[in-house]
Amino acid sequence: MLKMGILAIVGALICGCVGAKVGRDAGPERVQAPEGRKVYSVIRVAKAEVKIDGRMDEPVWQQCQLLSDFTLPWEAGVTPQRTEFRVFCDSENLYFGYKAWEATPAIVEKWSGKNTLNAEDRVEIYFSPDWEMKSYYCIEIDALGRVHDFKGVGEVGARKFDHSWDCEGLKVAATRGEGFYSVTGSIPLKTLRAIGMPENGLPVGLFRADLERMGGGSDGKLISHWISWADLRGHKVSFHMPEALGVFLIVKK
Repeated sequence: MLKMGILAIVGALICGCVGAKVGRDAGPERVQAPEGRKVYSVIRVAKAEVKIDGRMDEPVWQQCQLLSDFTLPWEAGVTPQRTEFRVFCDSENLYFGYKAWEATPAIVEKWSGKNTLNAEDRVEIYFSPDWEMKSYYCIEIDALGRVHDFKGVGEVGARKFDHSWDCEGLKVAATRGEGFYSVTGSIPLKTLRAIGMPENGLPVGLFRADLERMGGGSDGKLISHWISWADLRGHKVSFHMPEALGVFLIVKK
């Protein structure tokens, strides 16, 4: 009886340890980034001291990795207008900034809802909890700091978009300078966790829509130059595909 009692206690302890391990490991699955994907090293600082004002004047921005090798994957031989991107985080938020060279960004003055941005110059950032983009979350921001945030679901080629999704806690601002517009923003890390993003190795996409008015004047046809951080040559014209994703790798400063 004593032996059986000891065995029962040992068995309970083993089961308890296994259960505790499963509990600690619960949460978003961390999948290794596919080979060849672009990696951005996101510095983590103790506490960010920045204003979300469309500018990147604080010193921390200059400590970030500068990403500027954006391309026009569907326009062979064409050099895109320059785009710069920076991002960092602290214990509470992810902070990002775009600087987009464009002397006359397309802007629709009258706001008619999120889809207003479809006819505007804008910068974009996508978040996907997995590398297959089974569901993913998109944030587009125009030169006035207005936002189109939405969720995408479904198979490639048959995506459905939920425009009612709002990125909780998102803060953005934009400013315009001579020949460019600049956007800064912050997203609470708890919001990213709530949509299933991993703690590190975040699958993301960075893009820009650069619109051009053909023929001059306000009545000319708008065409879009699709600028991407990923090399999507050979794919159809779309950012809504797993191949468009790279990774944010959070590192200590």
